[in-house]
Amino acid sequence: MLNKEPKSWQDLTIDQFIELNQLTSEQFETEDEYNVHLLSLITDTSISIIENLEYEKYIELNKKFSFLKTRPNKPASLSIMTSAGPLYLINDFNQLEIGAFIDLEHFFTNDYVNNLKIILSIFYRQKTIHNSPLILDEFEEYGNWIYHRAELFNDISILEVYNIIPKYLKFREEFFEKYDGLLGGPVDDDDDDIQGESIIARSERIKQKQKDKSVQKWGWDLFLYQLANNDISKINEITKVNLIQAFNLLSMKRELGL
Repeated sequence: MLNKEPKSWQDLTIDQFIELNQLTSEQFETEDEYNVHLLSLITDTSISIIENLEYEKYIELNKKFSFLKTRPNKPASLSIMTSAGPLYLINDFNQLEIGAFIDLEHFFTNDYVNNLKIILSIFYRQKTIHNSPLILDEFEEYGNWIYHRAELFNDISILEVYNIIPKYLKFREEFFEKYDGLLGGPVDDDDDDIQGESIIARSERIKQKQKDKSVQKWGWDLFLYQLANNDISKINEITKVNLIQAFNLLSMKRELGL
């Protein structure tokens, strides 16, 4: 007897989704062995029970769970109910703080699936609702609570939140195109001589490459340091500045040579 028989992504939790993505066919000697572990995971049933299923039932289950070959496609819910109360989605990513954006860069570029619950804790926050057309509702200020909050998402349906991922990745791509060059582009490691180049010109070119490499290495730290007018004591305050405001301000400072 199976403990669960999910009919769609709606019936799978975020924790199960993360575990599913950690499970790959390359880890197993045969496809059947992989499928047994997969069925065990999504039905919350021991591997031994799955292995002892009649072959016809095993085939039936594999067909029944064919939805796993796709990705959840429902728009992300604007609010979710957790064990600590309701949390609300920052649906307009332009509202993010520069500190939240930098943290998202870290979690997305490292492994956004395994970091999914932390990512969600950045997007979903408490909100002060004023119920007045004259006063905008206010999201709570970004803080260091993201790791603690992550556990609130364990049992949330993956269908309710998954599409934040492709939506944000599209926003991120368009955002970096808009501010192309502000953080420094790729650096060419080729230090071969250029025909006709003088020793002084070559020296200056290599020095500039090293500078560009340093900018890339210290990109976000340097970004915040410049925004804080080279005052390290103000960096924590700067991380709370709106994302668009921060990039526009630094663009202006660099363009004007400030």
